This record gives sequence, C-alpha cells and structure tokens, in this order.
Amino acid sequence: MTTHARPVLWDIYEEHLDEAAFLWERWRAAMDSAIYNTLEVIDGPQSRLWAHLDALVLGGAPVATRMLLPTLTDEDAEPSRRFVAAWCLLRAEDPEETNHLDLVLSLLEGAAEPAARALARAIELACAPQSPRLTRWETRLKERLAARWALADAWDVSSPRLRAILLDVNARDSAANDPSVLKSRVADALVDADPTLRSAALRSLRLVPDRLLLPQVESCLSPLDDQADQDPPLAEGTRRSLRWEALATAFLMKAPWLWDVSRREATANGSAARLALALLATRPSEHEWLIAQARGASLAPHALWALGFAGTPAVADVLVESMAIETGAKAVDVGAALARIAGESFTTVVGIPILGALARPGKTQGPGDADVADDDPVPEVRSEDNLAEPHPDNVRKAWHARRSSFPKQMPCLLGAPLSDGALPSILNSVSTWRRDVVALMAYQPPSRDWARGG
Repeated sequence: MTTHARPVLWDIYEEHLDEAAFLWERWRAAMDSAIYNTLEVIDGPQSRLWAHLDALVLGGAPVATRMLLPTLTDEDAEPSRRFVAAWCLLRAEDPEETNHLDLVLSLLEGAAEPAARALARAIELACAPQSPRLTRWETRLKERLAARWALADAWDVSSPRLRAILLDVNARDSAANDPSVLKSRVADALVDADPTLRSAALRSLRLVPDRLLLPQVESCLSPLDDQADQDPPLAEGTRRSLRWEALATAFLMKAPWLWDVSRREATANGSAARLALALLATRPSEHEWLIAQARGASLAPHALWALGFAGTPAVADVLVESMAIETGAKAVDVGAALARIAGESFTTVVGIPILGALARPGKTQGPGDADVADDDPVPEVRSEDNLAEPHPDNVRKAWHARRSSFPKQMPCLLGAPLSDGALPSILNSVSTWRRDVVALMAYQPPSRDWARGG
C-alpha cells in the first residue's frame, strides 16, 4: 500500500508562531502584574503560551527549517518572535540530535538589545522544566551548557553575555558544580565592566553567599551621579536590573549597610526606588519615614505600593486615608492612580479585596468620546491602570468593622500573620508584582523560571 506524507498546514503554524510571540509578551507582563497571582498566570497566559510553543516543537524538522531558523536569524524580526524561534529550536525533538545551541549562542554574541535579552531568556527558560521533573530535552541542553562551564579555557575566552548565561544556568545546579570554581567565577564577574554579567553574578552569589564579596555588591549600587559619565552609558533597563539584583542580594546576605543604601536609592527616585522602599517596609523602624514619603509627591506611588509589605493596622489606616483627602466635610478623591495603588496595598495587608461595593463603578465612554487626540503622545500603560478604583467611604466602613479583630502581634499579609511557615504559601496568592519581594521576605532567591505553584 502506498503511503503519502500529510501536507504541512503552514497557515496553522504561522498562527502558532504569531500567537506564541504575542503570549510571550503577555506572560512577561503577567509576571509583574497588579491583577494576576501566580496560579492565575499558570492557568492563563502561561498555559496558552506553552500550547503554541509545544505545537511548533511538534512540527519537527519541516517547521524548524522553513519557519523557526529563518525567524531566529532575521535581525529585523521582533524580539518576541526570535524568543519563540530560539526556545523551540533548543527544545526540538530532533531524531538527528541537531545542536541548535551553538547557533543561538553565536547569535546572542552579536545581537543588539532587546533581541539579546530575548535570546538569553530563551536559553534560560529552555533549561527550566515545564513539569516537576526534567525531561530528556532539558537534561540534554543543560548538559551541553555544563560542558562549556566545565572547560576553564571556554570560560576565559567567552564573552560577558555568554558567561552570564553560563552563570545563570549552571549556578543553580549545585550537584554539577565545584563550589570553589563557582565562587571564583562569581568574584571575577562581580568586578567585570559588563552590567549584564554583574547582574548574573549577583544572582549566583545568592546561591553561594560569601560576605567577603559584600563590598563588590555595594559597588554595584554606587550613586547614580557617579554613573552619569560611564562610557558607554547604561540603558535604563540594564541599570534597573543591576541595582535591583544588588539590593536583593544585599537583603538576603543581611548586609549591614543595606538600610542606608536603600534610603539613598529611594530618595534618588532612580530605577530601583520601588524595591528599596519595599525592603524598608519590612523594617518597622522605617514605617514612619515611608508614610511621610507616601504623603509626598515624587515618591508617593512607589511608597504606597511598598506600604503593602508593612502589614500593620496603623499602615492600613494610612492606606485607607490615602484613598481620599478630607477637606472640611467633603471628601475629595486623590488621583485615580494613587487611589488604586493604595487600594491594592490595603488588600495586600488586610486581605479585603476591592470588589463590589468597595469599588467605584467604571466610567463609560461613548463612541464619540475621543480619549486620545491625533497629536497626543503614546499613552503609557501601567499595571495599576487595571486595578479597580476604591470607594473610600465603603472601604473605611469595611476596615472599621475588621480592625478590632485584626492581628496586632506581628505583621500580616493578606490578613494572615507572617509566621515562619506562612510566607511560602502566600507567594501563590499575592499579585505577581509583589511576588519577588515576598520571596525575599521568606529568604528565598526570586525565581526567573516559569511560574510554578507550590
């Protein structure tokens, strides 16, 4: 009997590629969102993204040759599409065991931002399991990267970008590492001029802490004015990542200078202000200062967000107050964005969601209402824009009814006292824009892998 190969439905695979690229951006946004928690990310954007990625992988060699390889090597392609192509090729179920890793790494070496960041994340996430157990595809890829890690010559001649990937992937595999080699490479990377490599070194240092390296950590947080003349100047995203990683590492290593540096970071209103304020919120002696910042101007959005980690009835009082300004007998609404952030922080402390009667009804715009004129700049979309605007009077009544029974012996998140075992379970319930800080409060390194419930 004659058999014929089934025709490849290319339009279906094009749709898988388009949808996967779109959902990669949605997943990234959902992992730093005011309205998603981890379990909602898993059930929503992540599961949809995985479905399209897996369909492209199962397309095999024809799809890889005709669609994925051209997309990966196209320097004009959107970074999200190159991420999809790289991830799928690295996870290819290829009977000939084609090694696409070398191609992806060579493209990473010469890629400009943000394509380089997309390719690096594709390698990281291709090594990250989609289930509790590693498959042979993930194991194979990790073994190839581990082989490069094991060769001292390969490490010495590798570019900073490649060394950053090797650190991020291999540092987490303690069984395959010689601790002395890892610590030596972390120490070297911390003083490298490349900020991407230093960020990876800071993440690795959290896994092999060495307090002798705290001065190098602090140097990553030099005042912003000291970095103004750096050549080439750091991009804002790169600067933010470096300072964020340094603050997180200093917190986990209990650096004695952390609180002074956090205040400096916050008042500089730079790219790490939000994390600096959140870390200060974990320290009761800083609450009065934080409340003053929330009532100010420049730091108010970040400070209101950070107060969600303070977890005391007094802070909840301030957050309720921040939803409206009293002028005589008349309540005047604060700016909508600040009110929304105050409402979400109140929910994080008390556990009462801003829903139903506690939220203001949305305003309906008719089809003739123009909210953006032709010459207006492109509006900035912020995560807090998706939050409900609280109804101050109704929230105040709800809090008044709850306050007398609210725990006062220790700080709370979502209305539950922060006992030693409570924080890990709270990780799944808080909104994802708070997840990394909650992980730090539990003295866990923040995860860069796929969202995972636990």
